[in-house]
Amino acid sequence: MTDPRATLQRKFEQRDRFANFGDVLMKITVSGFRGHANTTIDIRSPITAFCGLNGCGKSTIVELAAAAYRPPIGTAFQISTFFAVGPLDPAPFTPQASVRFEYWQANQTVRSIALSRTAQSNWSGYRLRPLRDVTFVSADIHIPRVERRDFVVREAAHLHVDSTTDLAEVRTQSQTVLGQTYTVVQEKRVRSGTTRTEVLSASRGGVSYSEIHMGCGEGRVQSMIRRLEAAPDKSLIVLEEPESALHQSAQYRLGQYLVKLANRKGHQILLTTHSDFILRALPQMSAVFLHKTAAGLQPIAGIPSMQAVSLLSEGHAPALTVVVEDDCARAILSEIIRRVDATFLTSVRVVVAGKRDAQGQTVGGGKSEIKTTMATLARAGVRVAAVLDGDGTADAALSLFKLPGTQAPEKEVLAVPEVVAYLQSTYGIIWPDFLAGLGNIDHHQYLPRLAAQARVTVDQLTGELAREYAARVPANDATALIQQLKDAATQ
Repeated sequence: MTDPRATLQRKFEQRDRFANFGDVLMKITVSGFRGHANTTIDIRSPITAFCGLNGCGKSTIVELAAAAYRPPIGTAFQISTFFAVGPLDPAPFTPQASVRFEYWQANQTVRSIALSRTAQSNWSGYRLRPLRDVTFVSADIHIPRVERRDFVVREAAHLHVDSTTDLAEVRTQSQTVLGQTYTVVQEKRVRSGTTRTEVLSASRGGVSYSEIHMGCGEGRVQSMIRRLEAAPDKSLIVLEEPESALHQSAQYRLGQYLVKLANRKGHQILLTTHSDFILRALPQMSAVFLHKTAAGLQPIAGIPSMQAVSLLSEGHAPALTVVVEDDCARAILSEIIRRVDATFLTSVRVVVAGKRDAQGQTVGGGKSEIKTTMATLARAGVRVAAVLDGDGTADAALSLFKLPGTQAPEKEVLAVPEVVAYLQSTYGIIWPDFLAGLGNIDHHQYLPRLAAQARVTVDQLTGELAREYAARVPANDATALIQQLKDAATQ
């Protein structure tokens, strides 16, 4: 059976993109808004899910995106819709702030416009926006009426029902997302005096009730789906944290619904989320993680859901556990990952499968110890791979990889001239002479003996030498190893 995610992603291929989705947004560049000094977002899927830690700027991006079009009928969103200036917030953007949008065109090129500040402190560029309907569903789409205490609750006994409309598609999609059967979902237009509004009602299990008596999650889903099903084809849909108040399986099914909706109606959907279940339900190219670094905000497009979840948990839920033979191998692998992709390092856990000796140092347990550890972790539901020493034998089918080189890691490290030079310049140790004085000892003792001579801990020296060594590993070898681990994290 064809995966709807794959179908959706194929529809976004260059030659068919405009026919399927129209003049969709392909790139957003935000300058001078809140925490975005200069952030560029590349869009790679009909659904783009912005994820990241609180305060990373997800809402800022989708709010600005809502202002990218002007609707054929009705009032368009503008920057002032979301960015109010006043005594409490005198400067939510800089005097030079701008947002640039790039739209896909029928001739397979992009058209670019910018909304930017004028000398009169107004925003220019609005008239250049293309026509497209925009549906913005904020995080407060459904605040239970009992909490709001609006007239529907206050005047419940005196309401007049003027009309009732069956919402068949809302019923179908709501029961799929929520996992419960509805006989009917309706919209009732009610009034009390001159005050009018629409109220959702539903029937299930022989009981009929309005949204006054719905739980927050149930009412939110029905309200949201009603809005989404009413949006014209090929709309821009913007959702803020649509998973709020939903249990985990409902979050996953909501993600599946969004995929089917985009397939069915040609919508472009932008959303913010903290839900790993929604991310797992979307195409991999949908996720954009906003990673805050010392150098600024780094958007990571197309991040695998497991890695995104790990980053959202700040490493408490690693995307992959990597088993190695000893402490030296762990230090080397960590430094190679850091060199190639420091962000990936924050989403993996490197553990040692070896055994501790009498001095508390880890000695290699060999391939059999590796396999035992992998099997134990796998039974516990942990996604796991292994990186053997350079003298081991890799087997990609079993997620067994190997470090660069052909020797044990201690030997590989101390065979690099730059590492030997570092030892001498930093600690005054001439390695060939020191090695000759060691006699015929096991290579696992090299680093403890060196650390004792240098008057530092074994961990400190191992880390320093591993860093020097990793910097000299051929770039192709380092990149290939890390790509193997990334692939293992997504299998």
